[in-house]
Amino acid sequence: MFRESHPGIKRLTRFAAAAACLITAALITACGYGRDEQSHEPVSRKDPLPQAIDLGDGAQWDVIPYELTIPEADREYRFVIINDLHIIKDSEEILPDKRENVLSRMDGLFIDGSGNRSAEVWPSLCEAVNGLDPDAVIIAGDLVDFYSRANMSALKEGLGKLSAPYMYLRADHDVGGWNTGLNKETIREEESALCPYEPILSLLYPGFSVVGINDSTSQITEEGASALEELLADKGRPVILFTHVPFEPESDAGLAAASYKSWEDRSLVWGSDSYYEPDPTTQRCMDLIFDGSGHVRAVFAGHLHFRYDGPLTETIEQHVLDANYKGNISVLTVKP
Repeated sequence: MFRESHPGIKRLTRFAAAAACLITAALITACGYGRDEQSHEPVSRKDPLPQAIDLGDGAQWDVIPYELTIPEADREYRFVIINDLHIIKDSEEILPDKRENVLSRMDGLFIDGSGNRSAEVWPSLCEAVNGLDPDAVIIAGDLVDFYSRANMSALKEGLGKLSAPYMYLRADHDVGGWNTGLNKETIREEESALCPYEPILSLLYPGFSVVGINDSTSQITEEGASALEELLADKGRPVILFTHVPFEPESDAGLAAASYKSWEDRSLVWGSDSYYEPDPTTQRCMDLIFDGSGHVRAVFAGHLHFRYDGPLTETIEQHVLDANYKGNISVLTVKP
């Protein structure tokens, strides 16, 4: 319990990773643990989780801790979660009629309490994440504010510093070409060099799985639904589910109320009475997640730029994580 969170990533062998081009090989290797269960030696962390991390130049970001008990796990695991950072780098790619708005967002929105822009602290943030000794880093969407090659170059620079594998779940901002005029097909092709652009991503550990819904500001495709059904088929294997857009809770109206208050009378979650209304395929996936078997132990999401912890169902907790650009980072500890 909480105390106060494709066909899958395709199998990438060491040989295949070595054969990839040098500029992306390290990133693909880090991202692509694939569908094979990983073998991990037991570890003992002597240092407790810090209350804050130091990013240099006076930037101190709060660490928001979450704990989840999964008795089936073979040891303690730690996952750092990065979401809603909204990195913006100025470049000539930005369309002339979009520049004023882009620069306004860069200088006026996505800054922490000390006035540091997300793009400025991003490389230091990745180095600080290494100091937390995570088993994996889960990127839960909107890492960049829009797709540009300058933003992706900055993103690669930071991800290249990570010592742990990462799972990168995109959202609308990660693939949005509205400020550069790039089409989504081109964006997805270029994104795939950074981390496989599959509808469902997964990392398998002894006793449990970490599963991510990619591009969750869009409906789940049939391909994604089949992959999710496969991953959730083993009812004896607990799942921690990550997505960008939260789900409408079964009986807790608090999340919708909070979203209405923050987002101009819009409930920006997936649900029949919400901004994101599921089609039959997405609804089928939601029914599978909500089925009450205790299989999905927790859901972690972002998107709303505020923190909200509450029940998704009687057996599943949902944790909406605050936006990182405000100066915080979330860490999930899984204990056996």
